[in-house]
Amino acid sequence: MPNNKPRLLVARIFPQDVMDRAARDYDCIVNSEDANWSGDDVIARAGDVDAILTSARTKYPAEVIQGLPANVRMLATFSVGYEHIDLDAAKARGLVVTNTPDVLTEAVADITILLLLAASRRIGRAAAARARAMGMTIHYHNRSRLAPDLEQGAVYHDTPQSLLKVAQFLSIHCESTPETRHLINEDGIALMPEGAIIVNTARGDIIDDDALIPALESGRIAAAGLDVFAGEPDVDKRYFTTKNAFILPHIGSATVETRNAMGFRALDNLDAFFQGEEPVDRLA
Repeated sequence: MPNNKPRLLVARIFPQDVMDRAARDYDCIVNSEDANWSGDDVIARAGDVDAILTSARTKYPAEVIQGLPANVRMLATFSVGYEHIDLDAAKARGLVVTNTPDVLTEAVADITILLLLAASRRIGRAAAARARAMGMTIHYHNRSRLAPDLEQGAVYHDTPQSLLKVAQFLSIHCESTPETRHLINEDGIALMPEGAIIVNTARGDIIDDDALIPALESGRIAAAGLDVFAGEPDVDKRYFTTKNAFILPHIGSATVETRNAMGFRALDNLDAFFQGEEPVDRLA
């Protein structure tokens, strides 16, 4: 009998429960060796697939998006971040793109507090709830002010600069965008209180390494707790010898439950698309 399942290119090995569901519902071509596929590797294998399930490990700049065969109609990324995908190119080509937001919130908040404690040796709403329990006063900046029931007494700042001036502990939770890239730079660090602590579980390129590392070495910034880095997996090697940098290998979502939830969210988006519905997490 003919196989009427959509054909899915699975660009890396995901958690077993996710792989089992994908194999049940799709005709899968799998990166069985879990090799680090480049965009060109994906293009070479996408000749007869309907969609791609990928991760941030593979980059999709405009030339890769444009090089995908016309039969590829959707790209589902197993990640919250989507800076590895050129969304403008995807929109121009008519390629549907989705990500996996929300499901990482609690796990990343836990890692945030771990980094905050480890970096200090002695924050997102979920992290703020934990910080309140530790007796911290919460200040925050957001594009718009939260409703009072969500704000829960936190002090709102309408600019990042206003927040930096009072941030003894700065926890970064924003997306990587042209506006936030290198938001924490030499000028931003100069605004912060002497001996402040910086925690980043968001995206590496929000911090300018050339500004933070000298500030750590001089003691201007007392410590940093980092789970994300610009140019991953090529981490600036100066961090390895900076004694007041507590670093983790981007493990904020590394629980079985969270990784399964991410994979299921990606598959939910694929299911919706192939059922003629709008994927809930559509980016392009």
